[in-house]
Amino acid sequence: MCEKLLPVPPDLLTIGYERHLTPDSFVGALSAAGVERLVDVRELPLSRRRSFSKTALRCVLADAGIEYDHARELGNPKPYRDLYRSGKQEEGASLYPHLRNGSAQAVDR
Repeated sequence: MCEKLLPVPPDLLTIGYERHLTPDSFVGALSAAGVERLVDVRELPLSRRRSFSKTALRCVLADAGIEYDHARELGNPKPYRDLYRSGKQEEGASLYPHLRNGSAQAVDR
């Protein structure tokens, strides 16, 4: 009897950009980890640092050969982020809708 081999899913890594002062530092960390595609899960892909907003980040990543996708449905809505910031992590985690609101399809994508 032959087993059917299922495709191996790609590694899933997480990273934040807050500690990276420049896009070059951020892209360097991604490249060093072998990242080929970045999925931006920020609800609103904006940043006070101009180079880290959606359009600018997409361009910097493209120059480095890294694909950029935005998956808004995986972002943490502001009311839940506010709970985390106010020290109510447990409450924020209980409300965070990730896989309870149909966004499992976004994770699969």
